[in-house]
Amino acid sequence: MSCSPFEVAHVDEFTAEGQVQGIRELPETFPSIMRVLPRFEEIVDSHRTDGRALSFPDGVTARTVLQRATREVLTESGLDVSGLTDAQMSDNHGWVLFPNFFMTVRAGEATVILAQPDPEGDPNRCVWQIISVMFLPDEMKDALRATPIEVKEPGEFKYLEALQQDYEQMPRQQRGLRNEALDHLLLVSEEVVVAHFHSVLDRYLGASERA
Repeated sequence: MSCSPFEVAHVDEFTAEGQVQGIRELPETFPSIMRVLPRFEEIVDSHRTDGRALSFPDGVTARTVLQRATREVLTESGLDVSGLTDAQMSDNHGWVLFPNFFMTVRAGEATVILAQPDPEGDPNRCVWQIISVMFLPDEMKDALRATPIEVKEPGEFKYLEALQQDYEQMPRQQRGLRNEALDHLLLVSEEVVVAHFHSVLDRYLGASERA
């Protein structure tokens, strides 16, 4: 399991106004935050003083305001989040189940990605199935219900910004991995899940060879 905090990078270097602007830009990557932004703005405005720059008291950041706003909006919508932590209100918690299941969970929503073998047996290709679900009040469910979309060409359907960037890079990375001059890869510390996956895969294949 890994956790990606919803926080402005190098938050200590930003003013309160800069932190808030960073949260406002999150819907470009995570559209579900649009539901929370109106309450987020109300709480931010409560910290404004006429004629002065926005200032948060000790212990309050744009992230903690987002957490409070998310908890309040979900509770008002009928979802009991009393047993969840503040981090679960804002941060993406990612779960990887070997070998092909990845899920990110945040209060009120989850995204599942399944990597499946190419139907024609091409080892350089796979099929990604993405399932995105979120909690909605009954009166909103029909209006926001989505139908399955088949994407055949990279870029023809824009999903979340972060995944879109991944999709555009995947074909290039796959070609790069077939470079005969490449004999090893370097991973940064944030890619520990990738390293662990390959460690498990090596053990799995080694056991198969011995058997």
